[in-house]
Amino acid sequence: MPPRLIALWKSLSLLQVCLGVSALLHIGLFSFRLVDPEGFQRTFENTPLEVILVNAGSEAKPDQAQALAQQNLAGGGEASTNVRATSPLPPSPDNEVGDALAQTARMIEQMQAEQQQLLTQVRQELAALPPPQPRAPTDAQQAQAEEERRRQLTKLLAELEKRIREENAKPKKRYLSPAALKSADALYYSAFRTRVERAGTEHFPSANGQKLYGELVMEVWVNRQGKIVEAIVTRSSGNKALDKRARGIVMAMGQFDPVPPEVSAGHDLLLISSRFRFTRDAGLEATTVQSDTRAPARTMSTADSTLDRAVDHRVDRYAVAGNPVAHSRSPHIHSLFAQQTGQAVDYGRLLCPLDAFAATVQAFAADGARGCNVTVPFKFEAFALAARRTARAELAQAANVLRFDADAHGGWLADNTDGIGLVRDITVNAGVPLAGRRVLLIGAGGASAGVMGPFIEADCAELVVANRTVAKAEALVARHADIARQHGVRLHARSLQDAGEAFDVVVNGTATSLSGEGVPVGPQVLRAGALALDMMYGPAAQGFLDWARAHGATGRDGLGMLVEQAAESFLLWRGVRPDTAPVLRELRALVDAPGA
Repeated sequence: MPPRLIALWKSLSLLQVCLGVSALLHIGLFSFRLVDPEGFQRTFENTPLEVILVNAGSEAKPDQAQALAQQNLAGGGEASTNVRATSPLPPSPDNEVGDALAQTARMIEQMQAEQQQLLTQVRQELAALPPPQPRAPTDAQQAQAEEERRRQLTKLLAELEKRIREENAKPKKRYLSPAALKSADALYYSAFRTRVERAGTEHFPSANGQKLYGELVMEVWVNRQGKIVEAIVTRSSGNKALDKRARGIVMAMGQFDPVPPEVSAGHDLLLISSRFRFTRDAGLEATTVQSDTRAPARTMSTADSTLDRAVDHRVDRYAVAGNPVAHSRSPHIHSLFAQQTGQAVDYGRLLCPLDAFAATVQAFAADGARGCNVTVPFKFEAFALAARRTARAELAQAANVLRFDADAHGGWLADNTDGIGLVRDITVNAGVPLAGRRVLLIGAGGASAGVMGPFIEADCAELVVANRTVAKAEALVARHADIARQHGVRLHARSLQDAGEAFDVVVNGTATSLSGEGVPVGPQVLRAGALALDMMYGPAAQGFLDWARAHGATGRDGLGMLVEQAAESFLLWRGVRPDTAPVLRELRALVDAPGA
């Protein structure tokens, strides 16, 4: 670095440096809004970019793409301005599709590089400062200045490192929209569209014997393994029944082909934004549209948080709150519980924005609801919302069920039924005793926090908590140390790489199955014939179950735990505990059915 720049850098105060970093970040943020939102919406609202297959190609990219294809085709001939001679598609007007997403991505990459350069410079300057040492009185002023500079640089370094860690921790997402010209995008979307159109035409939406027609826009989220993790209607057809059935068609397919690396481009989730047209002549037609998502920070949680079906306000209302919740079987379970016990209950799903869980649940309660179950990732927030907590919720510092009691009756009550549900499923449904057994619990999040107490109360001999961040596991172990001593249970916190060997029971309490990641521990944790249980169920748990069986263990998913904890929730709300055996049998048949 030139001496003049070094001198300029050293002359800057901490405030000046922070203002400079803040300015760079705000430039990136404001770049998302350099166009009028309403005008931008009008640009792409009626300009779908179709997927076609062409029988020729060109090395040069077209100046203005009019369709997605398996290769570039610049076009040619003497076609009129309103006709695309190089495509078999019907004529369509020319429209400009901007590359704001690409420009934004490049700007963010540049900002990240500048931030990393600044981080390196701060570290170098901090290392160049002389170490603190006793000085003569004449040097006291210089020593004080150096110490103040060291303090400023240390604070700035901590802030930069924290910001970088937070950014790196966010899931990486990629948006498949009309601006993309890569051939792999076209081929993947073509396969996606074919599957959706076939399913939509075969299961054409109808209500009261009448077919439903209309047009809507839906965002479909696919992970790297090709699993659909969420589908959200972002532009309604104006008919709620059609919106709901269209979403059901997509979610029912469940699994597509794995996303090729050149399409995922290193991202964890792929968003495909498509326009769905249900017509009298052609059945269902699907085309890509410019996603309403302009900023890479957008997540699934920005959808409207509403129950997924109409409800009868004459009955008591409940829901499962989380993000995502589309996969949840809880509404079916509680419907069976209500039929069995004769309770007037309506139970749905409540999709909560990641940054507005409290507001969403409070609005649900204000609308007359009586309670809710809470799933990932809000169990710690649910605990904080309640005025009163049960002893097992206090121990877990997390809650999976809320009862909306009036203030006159003490206010909201939080409970945690995960642990008692899991222990009952293992000991009663699976017939595996826990007393005297060595248990490995993978993960230290809300799900794991909820099951530790009941495991200890079941008198297992040893309970090991293994987590990617060992400090979180240590905090969980420390919180349960007293109850563990009372029951004579040995507690340990370990890393995933050093979890231990030959456990009798291994429980996966992480979200790795939901995200499609591999098993986070090695097979040495299993003894021959061990019980290996994943708290997820259905296709999400299949990878863990296959791994367990391949290494001589008995695999079990979390469906039984789901039913048993739901029964405990129902008991808290209604004062009666339903018989779980017939409900579990019915759910098992549904989950294990081909194509489920």
